[in-house]
Amino acid sequence: MKLTSVPGYFSNYEELAQIPGQTNYAYTKIVSPGDDGVKRKNWQELLDSLPAGHKVFLVARHGQGYHNLIVDTYGEPEWDRYWSKLNGDGELEWFDAHLTELGIKQVERTGSLIFNGQLDGVVPDVFYCSPLRRCIETFHNSWNQVANLQERGITDHDYDTIELNILEGLRETIGEHTCDKRQPISKTFKEYNLINFDQKNNAKKNSDLRLKLNYLPVYTEEDLLWKADQRETNDEIDKRLSKCLQHIWEREKASGSNNKLISITCHEGVIQSILRVLNHESIPRFETSGVVALVVKEDEEK
Repeated sequence: MKLTSVPGYFSNYEELAQIPGQTNYAYTKIVSPGDDGVKRKNWQELLDSLPAGHKVFLVARHGQGYHNLIVDTYGEPEWDRYWSKLNGDGELEWFDAHLTELGIKQVERTGSLIFNGQLDGVVPDVFYCSPLRRCIETFHNSWNQVANLQERGITDHDYDTIELNILEGLRETIGEHTCDKRQPISKTFKEYNLINFDQKNNAKKNSDLRLKLNYLPVYTEEDLLWKADQRETNDEIDKRLSKCLQHIWEREKASGSNNKLISITCHEGVIQSILRVLNHESIPRFETSGVVALVVKEDEEK
């Protein structure tokens, strides 16, 4: 099985780069009409018009984490040479990094402008996420407005609890950098499962939304994949993401549901790999809290 992206549904990097003042963090604007001549005014019409066997991956990068802040502070060369190998600098810690205050504001913006604005009440059918803390915090702070959709009369569904499927395959590039080492599952589960977030967990308690963490196999309590002296190559992460996306695809097919909109919360390295694996046009720099929408289909391998 080979998955590939289908162009012509959403604005691309080159188009957005021509718009003065465009931040280029959101690649989710619907192109109307598409290459197939079908006019789509909104997300619901787009989903309704998808050919059979096509789905939309709504892929979000986490907001600024403390490791990103240190990269900005010392520069990328010094980060790669020295700081990335440490857990912190004596003041800040970035092992399995939390979001910064700016990171929280960034993903709240994404939630307001994209998930609660542009999607206009359309909610993904299923949610997948990296196991690293910055992604779990990103998901909560960007999707917390979903909990208010019922009050606004947009949906009859009660979204006070969302099941978040945690996939090890969605982790950032593995190895060397301590920010990308996963803390034990039991600790993350205790911090986030069915808990209303608060400042203790570096996230705001601004809704009643709770996350039910569903760790999909295969997991180990401790992180056995991360190595201090070896980091994944692009080829290695592409093989990992190809298997991960196929796992998501097969899981959705096996569920018997007609899920068309799939949410994925992850990392820049993962998103760049997804774009390569799906043969999608490149996005040279994917900003923290950025979002890209991809129409995906299954091709038979020859």
